[in-house]
Amino acid sequence: MDIHPFETDLVLLALLRRADELVDKIRPASGEDAEENPMLARQRQLYRNQVLVGEATDFSPFQLGCMAALTPPLSGRSSLVVILTSASQTGAPA
Repeated sequence: MDIHPFETDLVLLALLRRADELVDKIRPASGEDAEENPMLARQRQLYRNQVLVGEATDFSPFQLGCMAALTPPLSGRSSLVVILTSASQTGAPA
């Protein structure tokens, strides 16, 4: 039985969000910084301060959620996720 692409996106989104929760729980509980804990260091390497999306309509809500989950969870995920629209949607010349 094959897995539907949306199911794959949903599983990936769940994994990324749970990883954020683990990072948030481990860091204050252990007092360790990312350099001391290999799991924190690996997760921190995945983060991007900005995620730019060319056309949001080309992605499922799960895929956009995954992109947002790649921003660091600083004070309630205050990092920037920018969603750009295409020129044809804004009426601007392409």
